Amino acid sequence: MDNVAFHKTEIIKEFIETTNFKLLYLPPYSPFLNPIENLFSKVKNYVRYSKPENESDLFDIVNEGIESATREDCNEYYRNMNKYLILSGRREIIEQ
Repeated sequence: MDNVAFHKTEIIKEFIETTNFKLLYLPPYSPFLNPIENLFSKVKNYVRYSKPENESDLFDIVNEGIESATREDCNEYYRNMNKYLILSGRREIIEQ
């Protein structure tokens, strides 16, 4: 998970403890290691292009933006993250 404050709350920690998962946080300032950031970027662009006129339009457009993500988009987000994981594993400098 990234380091957003609500990911570190007790309720999240307690929930993770009830699963078979281990809670790991990404290094600070590393959105390229978090595939969801690619979707957030896509949705922001979708909203920017659509120019909602009110709050209801905004919610509808955000939902449309999320629903517009394809399986191929998600695969590309993963491939993009994996590329940076490899560079990070080699301790290479990552420039964006």
